Amino acid sequence: MLKAGDLLRKQLIQSSTGNIIGHVEDLLLDIDHDRLVAFITTSPRWLREAHVVPWSTVRVIGDVILVQADVEPTPISEFPEWKALLGRKIRVSGTTVVSDDGQRIGTVGELLIDTSGAVKGYMITHGFLGSERHFVAAADIEALGSDALIIRRNSLRDSLDEQPLQRSTSTQVILPFTGTRVVVDESEQTPQASEHEPDLPQDEADAVSLGEHLVAENHAPPPPPPRTTRASTAEEVLPKNTDPTHTAKQPSQPPPEQAQEHSDADHDA
Repeated sequence: MLKAGDLLRKQLIQSSTGNIIGHVEDLLLDIDHDRLVAFITTSPRWLREAHVVPWSTVRVIGDVILVQADVEPTPISEFPEWKALLGRKIRVSGTTVVSDDGQRIGTVGELLIDTSGAVKGYMITHGFLGSERHFVAAADIEALGSDALIIRRNSLRDSLDEQPLQRSTSTQVILPFTGTRVVVDESEQTPQASEHEPDLPQDEADAVSLGEHLVAENHAPPPPPPRTTRASTAEEVLPKNTDPTHTAKQPSQPPPEQAQEHSDADHDA
């Protein structure tokens, strides 16, 4: 796998003569067929036409690029299709990346190709100062224009060999009073109890039932203390079977024998 950016400024050398025929100033991309078709050795400027070296003439890519012996930079006007591609003014590096559901993803950091020039994917940079990097395969590209690269939703991956990543559903919430940042994962849901519990063998079911009974006993609240009723003040002071409405002390009555003696003495007198 090659990074297209690593090819820039490399020397183009004829393999049989060892002559340097130019330097790579830019790359010409055929976005309709996902392929690099040529090296641009002279960028188009005012009154100057771009010159190209076809990718098909490459023999080896290393610290330098070796091309076939009879190759020389050619004016792009001799390749009408390539001239039309150049006229589309598509710049891959730094292009804004958006998903097909309208979400801004980041920017293109690198174009990834193989030794045949076929585009394998793109490296996407995002996050603070482009600190996070992910990849998207060429098959997941919806469109590439002069202003944006449109990719399929949920097509980012850690590498081109891995499966696409799942989009995060977490949301960052800032509490209004304290300013604390809280991350809430919207994908987390309260697990629901199963409507049909699996059937257990009878011995296991008995063990489960016994365990639940023991747990219930261990966690049962203690019985309340016995409730006592305090007697009223009158019941505490007065003797039993005493009428509480008559609390004054009654005078004692003499026995009947004494009363009779007193009566006879009064009569004799």
